[in-house]
Amino acid sequence: MTRFFKVGGSSTAMTSVKFPTTINWGYNEISSEKSGRAKSGLMNKKIIAVKRRIDTTWRMLDDDQASSLLKVVKKYTFVYLAYPDPFEGKDVTKRFYTDDITAECKCRNDGKYTWDISVNFIER
Repeated sequence: MTRFFKVGGSSTAMTSVKFPTTINWGYNEISSEKSGRAKSGLMNKKIIAVKRRIDTTWRMLDDDQASSLLKVVKKYTFVYLAYPDPFEGKDVTKRFYTDDITAECKCRNDGKYTWDISVNFIER
């Protein structure tokens, strides 16, 4: 199966981007305000929502690739992201916002350099 990674402002108008070098997937349960430990020590938990967190890294991008990626990711406050989801066992599309974005410059001895870019997507 060919995997894809797409980003866009709507689920029908998405841009294919280079597949990330790494994807770290997170499953986050949001609990109600009444969740927590009782005086007896018994845990009470009511899950009111489940959200995904997708931490991605692209390595060894040149200036043009880095710029294109960042412009697609930051074009909208909320983006649709099509990505492989291990819980669903298939590629899915969900709406996210971006958290921290970092870009590390890797300088070479010949004066050239590449970028390693990390983007954290958190489900809306």
